[in-house]
Amino acid sequence: MNLEKQLPIQIPLIHGRMYYAFPLCILATGDEYYPWFVSNFIQLQAFNDVQEQGIAELRFFDADHPYCFDEVLDVENTIIKANDVEQQIIEAIVQNRYVYTYVDKYEVSDNPFTGKKHVTQEILIYGYNLTERVFYILGFNKSRLFAYSTVKFDEVTNGIIHAQNKEFYLLKQKSGVRHEFDLSHVIQLTEDYLQSSSSPRHKRISSSIHLTYGLNVYSSLIESLNCMHMKEGALVTNIAYLHILWEHKKMMLMRLDYMSSHQMLSADGSTAIWEQCKQIETEVYGLRSKILKYEIVQNDKLIHQIKQSLHQMVSKEREMLTMWLDMMKEFVHIIPTLQEFPNQKVENIKI
Repeated sequence: MNLEKQLPIQIPLIHGRMYYAFPLCILATGDEYYPWFVSNFIQLQAFNDVQEQGIAELRFFDADHPYCFDEVLDVENTIIKANDVEQQIIEAIVQNRYVYTYVDKYEVSDNPFTGKKHVTQEILIYGYNLTERVFYILGFNKSRLFAYSTVKFDEVTNGIIHAQNKEFYLLKQKSGVRHEFDLSHVIQLTEDYLQSSSSPRHKRISSSIHLTYGLNVYSSLIESLNCMHMKEGALVTNIAYLHILWEHKKMMLMRLDYMSSHQMLSADGSTAIWEQCKQIETEVYGLRSKILKYEIVQNDKLIHQIKQSLHQMVSKEREMLTMWLDMMKEFVHIIPTLQEFPNQKVENIKI
């Protein structure tokens, strides 16, 4: 056994929540995952009963559990060996498997809750050093930045033992997977987003009467901002929601660029859509900056401005996505013609 081992890892293009950032950290170590990546992260969900819940819990749909990534990752759910957690982790890494599990962040150094508050959250372990007796982990550090950290064996072990969630997953990239751009999936999820409905791809995911989807999440976000003073820590969670909303628009731009570069959209039409999409992305990034400013100055006018902008954004996004959806459907109809010409970039596209 090597005295030190680190599995390949890469900070992904989106990482607002650890439950999707960790699988993407594994996939992002190569470029071949990208067509699959931009085929996903289209739909959003949030609580529809924000007054009762106190928060919106905005998140990407179908991306909040390791099994949501079983198309591209081998996922093994195993039992924690409470008396030998340290060796269990090391053996997994020796076998080239990443450990996705949960810890009580109170026990683990270099995070916002160390020695302050008992909070159970995800952790990804991708390496070890037997000489230094440390694990290499990924997560949000004490500065609230998604980053690499080095943590002592006993801290991770104690964190796992004291965590409320005892799930323990071993992840590894699947071999022989074709990472295609799935156009039919993109069309379906875009329609769902516009109609505020859901079409789960995984059987384990079922609709909930407590959830709303697509454009309706804007109403939940606005209500969450209204309730912000009623729940401890709600400001930090609302900052996270606006970050995720920005990542959603960032994904839109990356998807649009990919589709344009593969000639799935007409040049004139894609330019107009890109300009609208970029305007929305820039505006959401501005809202994210505005709520970070609110955290410092506590000026309620900033929250009022954010809510106004979110309300106005719904119609802008609906108009832009409706145009985009029409162009995608048009492309599906002309695919058979394009395939007759070898200079057309229709490879790596699943219809």
